[in-house]
Amino acid sequence: MFRRGRGLLVLCVSICAAAGVLASASHARNPGSKPSPHPRSLTGAFESCDPQLAADSCAARLRLMEHTGMQLTVSDLPSYGPWLAPYLQALRAAHMRAIWEVINPTWWNAVGDDRTGRDPDLFAAYGSWASACGDCHTNGQLLAFITRTLTADHLTYGWYVADDSEFDGRRADTRSAMLNGIHTFAAALHADAPGTVTVSSAYGTEQLREAEPAAGLTAVESYPVIKRPGGRAPTTQAVYRSTLETARRAAAAAGTRPTAMILQAFSWAGCDADQRSVGASRRSPYPTAAELAAQRAAAVRGARPSLILYYNFDQTAGWPSGQRPAGCRQPPHRLRRLRALRRSLP
Repeated sequence: MFRRGRGLLVLCVSICAAAGVLASASHARNPGSKPSPHPRSLTGAFESCDPQLAADSCAARLRLMEHTGMQLTVSDLPSYGPWLAPYLQALRAAHMRAIWEVINPTWWNAVGDDRTGRDPDLFAAYGSWASACGDCHTNGQLLAFITRTLTADHLTYGWYVADDSEFDGRRADTRSAMLNGIHTFAAALHADAPGTVTVSSAYGTEQLREAEPAAGLTAVESYPVIKRPGGRAPTTQAVYRSTLETARRAAAAAGTRPTAMILQAFSWAGCDADQRSVGASRRSPYPTAAELAAQRAAAVRGARPSLILYYNFDQTAGWPSGQRPAGCRQPPHRLRRLRALRRSLP
């Protein structure tokens, strides 16, 4: 899955108008579904606003996400700088918490039993953090400074440590070593930031079976709304059945451990890389309001997940100014998409 995106002018007045409409939107239930007696899942979405480039837009997006019914944002770890504190304040003001993406394979072998090594690639990749730390000389010290900074105000829910795309092109033996490294990195994060969670994602039965023990939560991806050239998009009931099957596999793999799911809030035709990866039609649609509700109802019924994430907010609300990735198109009917997503949430 094409993960991080950049681009579209998101005007503050547009966001404020959308938030006003969403605040009064009625909730919709999947026809025939019953309210779950279980505690409500925490809900979040992947989004790509970089506060270093557009601090005000990022703050406005957090407010919009909160109005849409989210409690969490899954965001790239920002660089350290004067934009960081205002962004954390914006999280607090929007009553949101963050899951920070720290997907860097170098971490997986750099913070094991011996945390005293110094990997120059890590210090280059996180140069702003290393400079701000001042006396960080080892991999372990750098990780501790990052986690301590971001958890100080209790605005960090967790860490997104590995994506399903990490499996691509790897042989079975290298996947095993990779998963051991992810597990070690997750353990280091739990030690440095008690009370936070670690999340990795899996796409498909084989990945799920392999990845389940690697992090605290394995978020299982379900993206059933796809139209292929010459074919038809699935019906709402087909979307429900597909998501339910995936949710049940997730629950079976997790056993007594908590589950998490990533549901579809994007079009397979929205970015060229995604479209090519699955052979989707250029007319492959964004999920309808009924399909969004069906996905969530099926996820709750099949897995009772503690965490539900949506991929992604950029294809729902649009990318921030100057941050749309090449090969991706600004979504049409953004207010309609936001309203549909809002109505599908509890």
